[in-house]
Amino acid sequence: SGGGGGGNAYVAPSATNVSYSGTSSDDGAVSFDYLDITNTGLPDGRVGSLYSATLTATGGTGPYTWTHDSGTLPAGVTFANGVFGGTPSATSDATLGFTVTDTTGLETSASFELDILGATVVVSDGPATGVGITSATGNGTVYPSGGDGSDVTAAFCSISKSANMSGSTNVAVAETAPFAALTAVTCPFTGLKANTAYYFTVSATQSGTTTSSQSPQSFETEPKAVQTFNAPFPEEIKFKGLTRVLKKAKKSKTSAGKQVKVKLSKSTRGAYDARGDLRYFKKITKKNGKVKVKTFGKKFYLKVKYKAKGTAKLKAYKSQQIFLVRK
Repeated sequence: SGGGGGGNAYVAPSATNVSYSGTSSDDGAVSFDYLDITNTGLPDGRVGSLYSATLTATGGTGPYTWTHDSGTLPAGVTFANGVFGGTPSATSDATLGFTVTDTTGLETSASFELDILGATVVVSDGPATGVGITSATGNGTVYPSGGDGSDVTAAFCSISKSANMSGSTNVAVAETAPFAALTAVTCPFTGLKANTAYYFTVSATQSGTTTSSQSPQSFETEPKAVQTFNAPFPEEIKFKGLTRVLKKAKKSKTSAGKQVKVKLSKSTRGAYDARGDLRYFKKITKKNGKVKVKTFGKKFYLKVKYKAKGTAKLKAYKSQQIFLVRK
C-alpha cells in the first residue's frame, strides 16, 4: 500500500538462475519481472575445430549484457557478450561462470562445464550385452573430431581371450560409416567358446588415424548345457568270451537325443604294444544294435567309454570305466 515505490531486485530462494524485480503502484497493484538464463549446458569442443556456442536468456528488458565471472576459458576459445568463438588449441575441462544483466540492472548468474576434446576421433567401450554360450554383443561410441564426421571411414572392435589384447581379432561394427556426431556402435561377436573370458576394445579411423578405447571391457560366455545318459556299465568283463557292453546301441541316446557310441581301448596302465590289441579284445556290434566285447584269455586293463557328440550349445557326453580283465 502507499505511494508508488521504486523497483527492488532479488533472487527467489527456490529458483535456479532466475532473478526477479517488483514494483508497486498507487492502487496497491504489484508487478514482477524476471531474468532467466535458458542454456542447460555448453557443447563440447574439439582441438583444431572452430568452436561456436551462444548463451541465451529470457525475461527482463533487453538488450542483455553478458560477463564472464569465473573459470579460465580453454586455450584458443573466445567469449564476447554471450557468444563463444575461436579454435581450441588444447584439451580442457573447464568450469565457467557467467552473469547476464538487463537494461534495468536486473541480473542472474550460472555456471557451465566446457570440455575440449582431442583432435582425433574419440571412442569409448561399454559393457557387453546379449552374452550367450557362443555369442555376445560389444557396445561403444564413436565421436568424430570436427565437421560432420564424413571422414570417419571405419569402426571396429578387437576381441581377445587375453587382458593385454594379444592375438586379438577385429570385428566390424554393425553400423555403416560415416559416423556423424556421437554414434552408438555395436559389434556382433560370434563363434565364441563356451564358459570363456573375453576382452574387447572399440576403435575408429578418422582421416587415416585409428584411435582405440583405453581399457578393454570383459565378459564371460555361458557354459554349455550338460547331456546325461543312464545306461550302466557292465559289472565286469569276462576273461575269455563275450561280454555285453551296450544292449541297444542304435537306440541309446542321451537326454539331448544324441546317439551314444562305445569306444574300447587298453588302459595306459597296461604295457602292451598297439598290435596286440586285437589278440586281447575285439568290439562286436550286432545288427540288432547290441555291442559286445570279445576277450581272448589275456590279463590286461580295458577302458570302456560311452560318448556322444555335442553341439554349439551342448557339451559332448563322455563317461568311462576301467576294468581289470583276468581269471
